Amino acid sequence: MSKQANAAPQRQLILGALSDTGRVRQNNEDRYCALLAPNTPRGVGGVLAVADGVGGHQAGERASQMAVEGVMKLLGKSQATAQPAPDGRLPQLRDALTQINTDVFTAGRAPDARDMGTTLSVAVIEGATLSIGHLGDSRVYLLRDRALTQITPDHSWVAEEVARGAITPDEARKHPRRNLLTKAVGTQPKVEPTTLSVPLQQADMLLLCSDGLHGLVSDESIAAVLSSKAPDEAAQVLVDMANTAGGTDNVTVVVARVVSVQSLPAALWEDGGAKTVAAGGSRGGTRWLAVLAFPLLIPWRLLKGIARILKR
Repeated sequence: MSKQANAAPQRQLILGALSDTGRVRQNNEDRYCALLAPNTPRGVGGVLAVADGVGGHQAGERASQMAVEGVMKLLGKSQATAQPAPDGRLPQLRDALTQINTDVFTAGRAPDARDMGTTLSVAVIEGATLSIGHLGDSRVYLLRDRALTQITPDHSWVAEEVARGAITPDEARKHPRRNLLTKAVGTQPKVEPTTLSVPLQQADMLLLCSDGLHGLVSDESIAAVLSSKAPDEAAQVLVDMANTAGGTDNVTVVVARVVSVQSLPAALWEDGGAKTVAAGGSRGGTRWLAVLAFPLLIPWRLLKGIARILKR
């Protein structure tokens, strides 16, 4: 066996990410982040998140921004020395989402931020384990052998009605209450997030997305794109499909291909290594971030500087 075959992997994921305002909305209330090692807790290959804000007067933008910033603070580089609990990353994810909920709820008590909240779906990839924390109706999908599985439940009124047999899935997609959430970040002082772990295999594809995608594009179409495209191209195609279908909502996608399920070398965190960070979602759309997310090696301060320039 060659030395190259025995070499420790330097990354676990190949990423593509994109957020777009859509064809109807004026503001983009979606946010996302995609962190790769070493901007992750030690041993973690990636931390991905999508948030879809709700609330008037830009409150939704503020809520989703706070949620993504909370993910980066509580699950990102600042936690690089943290070790998972004996039962894995799930307690850490639960604590992080609980803290983020408290922060957003507290901020939402201000007069100009009434009724603000956000969905939040977080995926932590560590070796052969995918750990998920989730609130709302954004989704995490897993594609394996061309078969697409929705990993997260929808915390929504229509999902509960489908579960009890009151309406069909097809009826749920068009129901006037389809956007009514039963759980979200910041809408209640306390909330219990869904947390779960899923085993990963090499060549799996992960998709995190807001309902601007899955509300307009079928699972069959999503599976076809993920099965045939590289992550950066898949992100672009999926956003374009949502806009072609009407673009009635903001649409955000984070696509990741699992290139290795081996443990990453400790030296990756000890020497700093090459950094890959992407975070996006803005009023005018963020097509430019697809380039930054895949996978240029750009320091975070420089990334923020570019964002400031593009907003002018």
